[in-house]
Amino acid sequence: GQASPAARLWARMARAAWQADDPTRSLALCRQGLSVLGETPESDGLAYLIHETGRACYFNQIFPEARTLCQRALDLGRRLALVEVQAEALATLGILPGEGPDAHFRYLTESVALAEAADLPATASRGLNNLANAARELGRPAQEILDLLQRAREHNRRIGHVADELKFVCSLALTRAQVGDLAGAAALRRESQDLAAQLPPSEGTLALFELADTFMRFVTGEFEAALSLAEAGEARARAQEQRDMIDEYATLRARIYNFQGDLPAAEAAARTALAAVGGGERSVGGYGVLALLLAEQGRRAEARAALDQARQERGPTPNQIFESLLATAEAALADTAGQAEAGWGQVEAALAELEQAGWRWSYAVLLLEAAEVEAHSPLRDPERIRRRLRQARSRMEALGLPRYVALVDQRLRALEPG
Repeated sequence: GQASPAARLWARMARAAWQADDPTRSLALCRQGLSVLGETPESDGLAYLIHETGRACYFNQIFPEARTLCQRALDLGRRLALVEVQAEALATLGILPGEGPDAHFRYLTESVALAEAADLPATASRGLNNLANAARELGRPAQEILDLLQRAREHNRRIGHVADELKFVCSLALTRAQVGDLAGAAALRRESQDLAAQLPPSEGTLALFELADTFMRFVTGEFEAALSLAEAGEARARAQEQRDMIDEYATLRARIYNFQGDLPAAEAAARTALAAVGGGERSVGGYGVLALLLAEQGRRAEARAALDQARQERGPTPNQIFESLLATAEAALADTAGQAEAGWGQVEAALAELEQAGWRWSYAVLLLEAAEVEAHSPLRDPERIRRRLRQARSRMEALGLPRYVALVDQRLRALEPG
């Protein structure tokens, strides 16, 4: 006879299953709870369970049902003045495909405002995480994203949620690296080690560290060390069936092999990443990288097919870095000198937007990757490649990246006549 607290407990069980990396179990628990309690009168607990079912549908890629349930939970939360349900429903609506990026940003901004005003730190943290991702995809300034991640970290520190604070410290470290603040990234990595020491060893904690360490090696141009870490991390991810982590590691390997000039190995790694994600928005970057690698090998028809697939999988919120990859592939596949010139102009405009937003390391490395791709194009312009390499070199020198500077110098020497 206590339907509301029973429904709340079903929702909590489902969230716990998700936190244990079992989204299928989470949805099954939600459906079981709704089958028992779905016809009971409107209550606080039922509102929580309806939203949790919508959220579980999202993580099982059942998007139309997710939207219907989250909107129903939001309406019920408003009628019953349940701020937490409203904020949670908005945080999920803000990441569902089907609406434009501005709508997503509004949902998430409202979610965070509600949660912070009601002093709901865990809910606010979730909303801030989603808002930071949306801000990145919308091309907002890098400092804005750093501020959002820092707020999320502070919420978790205040309530002693060490595991989630660690997650945000790792995100902050990687973001600091992408903006070119290598000293700040290193300081955050040291803080993450102190936090991890407070937690029992777990696969999740190990995965965070390994991925961050691997990426930091890539950031500084330590390619051999990064490859060794990536291979070990990918093997662990495969044993744990962590598809997202396989994608991250394999994509890193593809980019490193490309810089090393091993295009067959780079292509194989890119295909591994794509097999892990299996399609959807997360596959856009993988198809973009694959299109570049195929274009570099002169396999134009296959490269065009990969580029077309990337555009087909692209969601309503374009990712700045992915868009620059697709523009680079398009330029490399140009059929005439005029098309190539226009295409490379679009690439440089897209990259300039990245630099203007504050992503200094990402700008420099993507500039180098664009030069690598054009160097293999039948319509290449050696002077344009030299200019792009010199721009990349000046940025890398300013960021304190001697290994990348040496790599660029090697590419510049290869362009010298004779």
